[in-house]
Parts: sequence; structure tokens; C-alpha cells
Amino acid sequence: MGNLFLKPTVQGFNPISINPPPVGGYQADLFLDIAERIDGYQAKIKASPANSKARAGQLYQAVPQSEAVAIPIEDAVAPWWSGQVLWMNKTADGGLPHTRPPYYICLPSNIPLKSLSTTLLHERIHLHQRRYPDKWTAFFKDKWNMKVWSNGALPADIEAKRRLNPDLLQVPFYVWKDKWVPLCVFNDAGKPSLTNSSTVWFDIEKKVLIKTAPDGWYDFFGKVPDDEHPWEISAYYIPDKGLKSPAKDELMKFVPTLPKTFL
Repeated sequence: MGNLFLKPTVQGFNPISINPPPVGGYQADLFLDIAERIDGYQAKIKASPANSKARAGQLYQAVPQSEAVAIPIEDAVAPWWSGQVLWMNKTADGGLPHTRPPYYICLPSNIPLKSLSTTLLHERIHLHQRRYPDKWTAFFKDKWNMKVWSNGALPADIEAKRRLNPDLLQVPFYVWKDKWVPLCVFNDAGKPSLTNSSTVWFDIEKKVLIKTAPDGWYDFFGKVPDDEHPWEISAYYIPDKGLKSPAKDELMKFVPTLPKTFL
């Protein structure tokens, strides 16, 4: 998808200065339609047997407006912005919070209140990455030795078991040290599950996957819950003060330099 970014369709909408109320129902469905026309996420799911099977029985749709949870959503703090929260059916994408373009945050309607603040920050970081992919890409290249994998094509058998992540469709692959491409795959290809998956690394020289991290990976990045992609690593680092690593140290120097405007 490259740097494709659709500007807001609501005149005057500026998620850094206002906090639009979460929505469900018809309005949320319209927003989801806008997102689908940009990233084709649901179409990609349908085209992947494993990803379709992993989401069998789930309803990827917003809850009716009458059922939209009336939970106050806290304002974002710059350089992040609030975005537009869509209350989703609790089974949508296995109940996993995620973002869709251009600035939508999809939250399950039953999200625990104790995790809401951290989840919002995580997803708002993804919104910034969507808006300014070039800024983030330059940082990853200069400070993390990760760059966009220009080839971007996995062998068919590996691609068939890759777990699709809506937060990462815009720039799906980065390569570390010109050799290793981290990605997430289903642990059981016969019975794929969104929660039964692991990060693996594709060796672009040997064209094989390895299940153990390359030498130096944990020394630099530490242990991150989902280290399948630098966007995910970053979105975990910032809210979690307990995560420490040289990579995070570099990131925290970078954050104050990020653009604080939305448009």
C-alpha cells in the first residue's frame, strides 16, 4: 500500500485537538467501508484460506448504535491524536483491538476498562505510523538497522500461513540487517487461530524460516509481546515502562521529534 493515505472525510476533523465520541451502527459501518476501500483488509482475509479459517464464526462489524458502549474516551497527548473509535462486535478479529485507515481505532465492545488507556495509546501510535510512514521508516533504518523489504514477497507456502494484521498492511515487511524479515505465522496451519501464532524470521538469503530469533535480536530489542514488525514493537515500547532495551532507548529519543499535526 506504500504511503497511501486518505485525508479525513469530515470537514474540519482534527483528531489532535478534539476527541470525537466513539460510534457504532450505521456511521461506523460507513467508516469501515471507507477503510476497506483503502486497504482491502477483508478482501485479503477472504483470499487467504488460513486467515479465513482463523476468523470463522466471527462477525467483523460494528455493534448497533443503541449498543455502543458509553465509555468516556480520554484525549490523546501529542504527538499522538485521538482518532475515531469504532465499537466493534466482540468477536471481530477475535476481539483484538486494531486500526484501519485513515484514522479509525476498532475496539471490541467488551474491552476491559482497566486496559482501555494502554490500548488506546498503542493504537494511537499506529495511527501516527499510518500518517507518517516515511518518518518512522527513516528512524527504523537509521537507528534499528531495519528497512522496508523492497522485494516484499514470501514463498507461497510461507505466505499461506502468515497471520494478517490490519495494523501492518500499509508497510507489511521490514528486513533487519539486510537478512532477517520478522513476521507472524499460525502455529497450527491445519487449525489456524489468531491467538495461537508466533513470530518467526525469514532468511532472505536461504529462503527459509527460523523459529528462534537471530543472534543479537533479543540483545537489541529485548522481549516484546509481538515482535513481528517494527510498528508493533514501537507500539508496545511506548506504553510499557517495564520494557527496556537499546532499541527502546533510541525510540524514546525519536518520539519528541515526531510531527504533532494531523494534516
